[in-house]
Amino acid sequence: FAKGSRVTGRVIGLDGAGLAKVGIWCKRLNWHGRGPAPSKLTSTGADGTFSIPPIATGRHVLQIITRDLGAKELAVAFANPVIEVKDDAPLSVEVRPLPTVDLTLDARVLRGKPEFRDFELRVSGTLPGHKPGEPVSYWTRQETTKLTQGKHTIAVPAGLQNATLRADRIYMRKDDEPVFTWQREGDEKRVSSNTLELGLMDKPQTISLTLQDAAMLDIHITGPDGKKLANLKLTGSAKCEDWGTLALDDWSQLNFPDHSKGKARFPACQGMTFTITADGCEPVTQALGTIKPGEKKEVRVVMKSAAKPEQAK
Repeated sequence: FAKGSRVTGRVIGLDGAGLAKVGIWCKRLNWHGRGPAPSKLTSTGADGTFSIPPIATGRHVLQIITRDLGAKELAVAFANPVIEVKDDAPLSVEVRPLPTVDLTLDARVLRGKPEFRDFELRVSGTLPGHKPGEPVSYWTRQETTKLTQGKHTIAVPAGLQNATLRADRIYMRKDDEPVFTWQREGDEKRVSSNTLELGLMDKPQTISLTLQDAAMLDIHITGPDGKKLANLKLTGSAKCEDWGTLALDDWSQLNFPDHSKGKARFPACQGMTFTITADGCEPVTQALGTIKPGEKKEVRVVMKSAAKPEQAK
């Protein structure tokens, strides 16, 4: 970065005028040196212009950061242009907003603590006309957006492929254990998970999102003779007051990192039945009663070896 080309440019808003307070993070691509790739951060002035100190030859991505736009942030979307520096000649870049479609998120918050009524949301996907993996192909706002209860209209690039919504608690906030339940407009099925796959965003979509205190299920599994369990799975259903019966595989985020225990975060329910299976073991079915928001339940399960089929005579 000590010598090279100086990059100047302008970010244009939806009204055709320069857009102030947009961050520009210039990052070197295909970096093979020691440490992290060289990068520089700047922002646009009142007229939308920006200037990046000289950068070395090579390819660089300009990541557009809209976190300081306030109420305008969700109304505009930009691609992250890639520039190539071949010599010391100055470069000029104009960044214009992408054509978008509206994603309407209707958020309902049911939390016990008022300070936990907000959450983070990230929308991401692959821009049309590009293959996944290309530096310019991946689209997301560079900072997660903080939202709370109400209707939010989010501008998403028209034709965005593999569009995904990801909701989460506010980063590093202690004792914040939410669960998110999604429902598409006109779809009876509800999905409770941190993420929702939208696919192709070629037309406006409306999504309902309910955020509530999570119930926690802490499962400890003991295999036959203490052996590790292969292909451990949990299936079943739960009865929820608001949504009727939900299949566990629609919303249970259960994993067993050490083959013996796992945790599931899910909405409160009025009854749950689940079956645990593992290779070489008899299935185990458990039934639980009402689980309240914020409640934690511990379940211990001992798996038995499956009976061996009789050998053919």
